[in-house]
Amino acid sequence: MRRVLLAGGAVLGLAVTVAGCGSSASSRPGTGPSASAVSVSTSPTAAALRLTDGADNTTVHVTVGQTVVVALGSSYWSEVTSSAPQLLQRIAQSHPMTSASPAFCPPGGGCGAQPSSFVAKAAGSAQLTASRHVCGEAMACRPDQTTFTVTVDITG
Repeated sequence: MRRVLLAGGAVLGLAVTVAGCGSSASSRPGTGPSASAVSVSTSPTAAALRLTDGADNTTVHVTVGQTVVVALGSSYWSEVTSSAPQLLQRIAQSHPMTSASPAFCPPGGGCGAQPSSFVAKAAGSAQLTASRHVCGEAMACRPDQTTFTVTVDITG
C-alpha cells in the first residue's frame, strides 16, 4: 500500500513540476485570472500549466503533450472533468489534501486542494469543469460560485 501511495505522489509531483513554454491565458471581457491563478514552470523537456480557482471562466492555450494541473482550493468541489477526454485526458485523479494545521481550517471550512492532472492528446478544444453547491458548513454558494470552467485550446 505504501509503495502505491508513494508512486501516486511521485506522478502528481512530476505532473506539477514538469515544465516548458508556450502557454497563456485569456479571459472573458471584464474578468481575468489573478497572477497566481495560472502558472507555467519552464524546462527544456515539457510544460505543466497549473490552474487554480482564479482561472475560472478563462481560456488557456496548450500544445499536444502538455500537462494541465487543476488545483481547486476547497474539498467541496466535485471531481474536475474534461468535456473531450480524447483531446484532454485525465492522468491523475484528485485526492483532497487538507491543510497542515487544524488552526488554519475551521471545522466545516472545506480546506484543502483538489489537484487533478490532464494531458493534451490531440489538437482541438475542451472544457475542464467542476461544480459545488456548498461553500462551507451549512453555507450555500452564491450562483456565481457554483461552477468552475476553463476552456483549453490545444494546438498540434
